[in-house]
Amino acid sequence: MAVLGPVGSGCRRAVMRYDGRLVVADSLMAVAPDSALAVLGDLATDSLASEGDRAYRDLLLTQARYKAYVSATSDSTINQALSYYQHHGNEREKLTRAYIYKGAVTEELGDPEAAMRHFKVAATTVPAGDQFLQGYIKLRIGNIYRDHQVADSSDVMMFKEALAHFKQVPDSFYILTCLSEIGSSYFKTNPDSVMPYLTQAHDMALRLHEDDLLLINDIFMDECKALGFDLVMINEAKNHALALLHDHPDADDLEDI
Repeated sequence: MAVLGPVGSGCRRAVMRYDGRLVVADSLMAVAPDSALAVLGDLATDSLASEGDRAYRDLLLTQARYKAYVSATSDSTINQALSYYQHHGNEREKLTRAYIYKGAVTEELGDPEAAMRHFKVAATTVPAGDQFLQGYIKLRIGNIYRDHQVADSSDVMMFKEALAHFKQVPDSFYILTCLSEIGSSYFKTNPDSVMPYLTQAHDMALRLHEDDLLLINDIFMDECKALGFDLVMINEAKNHALALLHDHPDADDLEDI
């Protein structure tokens, strides 16, 4: 399931020493990333007075592009922001965001292993008590585990940790996202747990009027129902086929399995 970028930090986190146009763009990030992108696009780099403003612009520009679904073609912009915040220890929140978006861009550019490393570093830089960023990082790590077919429940573990963080905020949208991710991920490791989580997600999506997540969740529920809940048998059949292929890697008579 698609995961949006983190909510912008907004005015409550912006320090007034920054260019006011950057503060406005950050405040728009959560609800109108397209508008934030338009504000940032009108800012020429040489119009910003300080190195800190320029790094902030690079961070916000990367975030706005990601949230507005503009495909990444390079990591040069976020690299400039990250380099600045790595040398300014008093900007831990922005450093964390820079690592997050370095991970997001790196994943888009086709290197999930490197993206995982950036997300894990981000988890070590989160300011104390920032439950949202901790949850979002765990969610992104879980997505990489899931998308690359890690079959040891690592994805579920990350999604559950993310869920616990989002409940502390609380953030209803991301609680719903985690419930959906846990339910769909359990499909391959614990079939009995699929429907309880997806049912919770269904009910919550209805309450929040999150129609897109409701549709995705319900499609997956319908697929589970169509299988008659006999997911254990399906997994056993897959394991049996894999065992046969392992024992007879050159066998031509397994084509019908």
